[in-house]
Amino acid sequence: PETLLGGELGLAYAPPASVFADRASSSLALRATVYENHLSDAVANVTLDPATRERHNLDSTRVRGLELGGRFSPATLPSLRLDFDYLLSDARVRSAGASAGPAAAALDGRRLAQVPRHTLAVGATWQATPALALDLTTRWTSAQFEDDLNTLRLAPASRTDLAVSYALTPRLR
Repeated sequence: PETLLGGELGLAYAPPASVFADRASSSLALRATVYENHLSDAVANVTLDPATRERHNLDSTRVRGLELGGRFSPATLPSLRLDFDYLLSDARVRSAGASAGPAAAALDGRRLAQVPRHTLAVGATWQATPALALDLTTRWTSAQFEDDLNTLRLAPASRTDLAVSYALTPRLR
């Protein structure tokens, strides 16, 4: 079984309404979190030769990073909410171990497969009427690797989502 030992430290900031005295209904919230996780016996696809990959347990991996986020609603348009989130993730093999096969030593220090280093999401929500809401979010991820040897690079990618919701009743949307 995989075993995780980790920790995080976070700060959240939301100034009192008096900061926006001239814009009474504006709201702002910011947050930041740093974290570090050590995962023992993580399951990963390990390259045995150019044509073969198998699932093996890696002795030790480490994931550390930073999360930043915020939300803002302007007083001039209180039905609008703007959001942003950023994630920096440094996910690496610390020790592949003998169970990962003969190429295990080549994995030490490499980035974990399919984990982008940077992720950014920005969005806006507009409450058009008490019943109708529109939500637009774009998420971008930096390049990542498809394989454990960090040779098959996946290009950065982005995705945009649009959601429209309508409240049929107070409990059904």
